[in-house]
Amino acid sequence: METTRNSYYINRLLWLLLTLLPIAILPFKGLPSIFVSVKAPLLSICSIAILVFLIREKTKLKGLEIKLLLLYLGVVFIACLAAHKPLLALSGASQTAGRFEGFITLFFYAVIFLAARNHFVINRKNLFFYLTVQGVVASYSIFQFYGIDPLVHYLNFSKGCYSTIGNQNFFGSYVVTLLTLSCGLYIMDRRPQTLLLCVIFFGGLLACNTRGCWLAFLVIMVASLFFLFKEGVIKPYLTLFFCFTLAALTMNFTGQNLIMGRAMSIDEQISMEDEAGSGRVQIWKMTLKAIGDNPILGSGPENLKEHFIRTNNEGFIAYQKRTGKTVDKAHSEILHIAAVSGIPAAIIFILFLTTLFWHKRRILFNFNSSTILAMCITVYFLQSLFNISIITVAPLFWVLLGVFSRAKTIKQSEFQSKKVISSPS
Repeated sequence: METTRNSYYINRLLWLLLTLLPIAILPFKGLPSIFVSVKAPLLSICSIAILVFLIREKTKLKGLEIKLLLLYLGVVFIACLAAHKPLLALSGASQTAGRFEGFITLFFYAVIFLAARNHFVINRKNLFFYLTVQGVVASYSIFQFYGIDPLVHYLNFSKGCYSTIGNQNFFGSYVVTLLTLSCGLYIMDRRPQTLLLCVIFFGGLLACNTRGCWLAFLVIMVASLFFLFKEGVIKPYLTLFFCFTLAALTMNFTGQNLIMGRAMSIDEQISMEDEAGSGRVQIWKMTLKAIGDNPILGSGPENLKEHFIRTNNEGFIAYQKRTGKTVDKAHSEILHIAAVSGIPAAIIFILFLTTLFWHKRRILFNFNSSTILAMCITVYFLQSLFNISIITVAPLFWVLLGVFSRAKTIKQSEFQSKKVISSPS
């Protein structure tokens, strides 16, 4: 199929957005956030430009998953109108609240999904350039793990391994998704440079100390054995396992047993004690109370904190007294959707994801490019059960969803001989 000029620009803009969004920061004092201040405008500009080209290309909206996505957008929009602060719900930000994840940003995600579904071309050159750039981001977190940070710490930020993302949990969701992608590619191509990227991303995952992401990747590693034993390609898997074990032992030994200590505390992540897992269970309980207050339309995007304040939520007040911090997200993505947009919105979103996997059910169990994408989406979803969505990482998730939703797939036997890895059918 001949590529049109509009499709060409859409593809370029998607690559530009994916590459620049994680690394773009403004390390200057006086800004509201050195991490988000530049990322939000970058996402907006690229998404609007992509939307213009999609309209000019007359991209068709066909398929059950598209209808479910549009329905989801419609329900969220209605929830915005009924929110405590409608403008905050629509824009996602104000001078005192919001993380730029209101309805407008969700609409941008939908635009990115459609663009990736219909116009994203993945070739070896672009893919490995992208992964190499993101490998630099992951390497920065490893430097931070060893106390080396010339770019951020001088601004008196709290020490941590968050690279250019700005938060260890957010960085964890980003790096575990790329780690899963690079591992799948290594099993496909078995190239040394791909293996190196896998080790770098794994080092970044260890450095971030995010237990939910560790658990998500562990689940994927165990589940992938089913596919690999069936396909008889266990050798590259064992190579990855050996390299990851060596990297973990090295970082733990040189990092004063920090990784082992964090790993031994994973039981706190799944404990039912209120203060476990950084207080997540307590946050989930107060969020469930908020869902009970507004089960149909929720409190409105970016209005969860406002709802806690207006209703004098007991859990919110107790958490604030105990930690000195406030809560504006549920720290569990599906739970958060139900809290801010209503239970129907959460159900529709789950149906949207389920539909994508249902359409691929016949080919997922034969190791191929769709299997890799399914694992990337699954690992992101699993960690999101303990994490929140942010504009730095979510676009990658929606691009993966868009590419996954295509009918075409590449088998392992075809991978090494193809210059173009994935393109619209």
